[in-house]
Amino acid sequence: MEHKEYLDMLGDGYQRKSYLHVSDCARAMLHVIDRAEAAKAPHRTAIFNLGTEEYCRVRESVGWICERLAVSPRLKFSDGRCGWVGDNPFIWLDTSRIRATGWRPQYSIREGVECTLDWLCANLWVLPARRFASFGAETTRRC
Repeated sequence: MEHKEYLDMLGDGYQRKSYLHVSDCARAMLHVIDRAEAAKAPHRTAIFNLGTEEYCRVRESVGWICERLAVSPRLKFSDGRCGWVGDNPFIWLDTSRIRATGWRPQYSIREGVECTLDWLCANLWVLPARRFASFGAETTRRC
């Protein structure tokens, strides 16, 4: 938002990530609480990986965001496969255990990214103390 002409990106953009919309995360937790999954487990603790059955490359998610904001910045990549120290270039969780309870995410990765972007554009107050008046107007809030 600060520099519409370029975007600094950590890594090479080919990192694979599995994002989950926050409402899907909350729904999953409430789902296993309602089913009393922890009460059935040894030590009364149940651990579930939460996510979608898909992943995207960072370049893809940046493309969705730029398309939604109607901007075409030049992408500037840092060296290496990882985005930052400790970053894993491929994150994708086995969600078979939570799925066995009947839970499914409502949003695909792309839908989750776009809904989050829409929310941020409608709530610029959550961003650092900068003014981005031109953002938000050209996005369509769908979530």
